[in-house]
Amino acid sequence: MDIGEAMDRFVYVLEGDIEIANPYTGERMFQSSLGPTQFLGEIGFLSGSTNYLRMRAAVDTRVIEAPRAGVLELMSRVPELSDHIITVFAARRRKQFELGNAAVKVIGADRDAAVQAVERFLSRNRIPFQSYDLDGADPETVQVCTLIGREPAVILGVATRLEDPTPRKVAQYLGLDLAICAQRTYDLVIVGGGPAGVAAAVYAGSEGIEALVVEDTAVGGQAGTSSRIENYMGFPTGISGTDLTWRGQVQAMKFGTRFVMPRRVEGLSRREDGAYCITLDDGDELCARALLVATGVQYRRLPLANLEELEGAGIFYSATEMEARFCARTEAVVIGGGNSAGQAAMYL
Repeated sequence: MDIGEAMDRFVYVLEGDIEIANPYTGERMFQSSLGPTQFLGEIGFLSGSTNYLRMRAAVDTRVIEAPRAGVLELMSRVPELSDHIITVFAARRRKQFELGNAAVKVIGADRDAAVQAVERFLSRNRIPFQSYDLDGADPETVQVCTLIGREPAVILGVATRLEDPTPRKVAQYLGLDLAICAQRTYDLVIVGGGPAGVAAAVYAGSEGIEALVVEDTAVGGQAGTSSRIENYMGFPTGISGTDLTWRGQVQAMKFGTRFVMPRRVEGLSRREDGAYCITLDDGDELCARALLVATGVQYRRLPLANLEELEGAGIFYSATEMEARFCARTEAVVIGGGNSAGQAAMYL
């Protein structure tokens, strides 16, 4: 299995040994491997996104392969199986963050607003990536930056440099765009992936309603930018907005709800048969028996000249770990006096 391949099948190991290979040297990356009674994959399997690792059989190996749709249907009928698979998949996604294994390398986000927009998209959507500052001094950073001529860039897979990088292009490579949808008509289309949209996705999926969520930036919405939420039921010690909405997204995907991003809805019409049809950017169309609009709020913007040119290049609308990194060794001004402003000041 190579980086960029669709996770469209569930692979269970009967005998043998499957290892993770370094995509640059071809050598085995870790001592640990997958053997009998274990299975391949990580949380992206639920949505049918692409594989982030290069894996191969280290010895003669025998496996069972099952189609993704069939496994999801089985998981819906056997909760114990579903709980086990999702626990393993989620742990593997966390491990990819810790180990720095990623299908996307972001270089020079501290210098280029377009590259920074890609990093923000990846970070807010909990997608593993590696980030390098152009002035980094560690050997790996120096090697990577030298290979691409010490210019800001986004690298896909092993060595594919993305021209004019945008979150949409990265999403297409990772299998997060509309191409993952085999159909264009659903029971329910949810516009907006904030807490309300994600909650609706969970409830719809749990009731067997075929639902699709369309989000233009990142699942989690404004709540996803909060470093700490302390007034949400069930989390007495608080939880970050990203973690809260990520759990909801995984829960919804377990029930078969799909998430498409970053896509923007630009039009709405109604057919003679009563179905609603939405037009997305680039002219793509989706239809549904019902439409739920959960588009939330938009940030108020300061009346400053050239504001848009500075957004993402000094002006930010959240204070997560990523923004804090870009504010290092500088003075930061927090504008606003609400709860989010207090959290941002404390975090920075």
